[in-house]
Amino acid sequence: METTRETVYAADSEKILGAVMSNAEMAKHAVITVLGYVNRGDLKSSLKDEIIKYDGFIERAKSLAGEKCMEIQKPSKIGKFAAEKMIKLKLLFDRSNCKIVEMLVKGTTNGVIDMAKAIKIADKADEQAITLAKELLTYEENEVNKMRHFI
Repeated sequence: METTRETVYAADSEKILGAVMSNAEMAKHAVITVLGYVNRGDLKSSLKDEIIKYDGFIERAKSLAGEKCMEIQKPSKIGKFAAEKMIKLKLLFDRSNCKIVEMLVKGTTNGVIDMAKAIKIADKADEQAITLAKELLTYEENEVNKMRHFI
């Protein structure tokens, strides 16, 4: 089978949209998991805003994939389950808002690294897919800076 430029673009676009979907889904799931433990009103409000924002990234990735007839996979249920259990385990020992923010900052920083790698690797992706990935990367970088103020 001959590899065409369109095939490479499609494969890279699928990879980067998958990375956006995975990153946003896992981040949203983590925020939902910790939300019940948060007792500080301004932090809780900020986290609810994050959920809405991550939903937007998820929907945009799905929409873009649909327009391009691509199938992107969601993160595995096992991965989400493991992440949730790890978060809850860590919160057994320390449920302070500071600890919650620390976990979220670390997780979001990992998301930033993963998105930066995905953007670099999928350099032949569709411009819309790259733009969406860069928007998510910028959003998460800004969230790390914003969350540091809650520590």
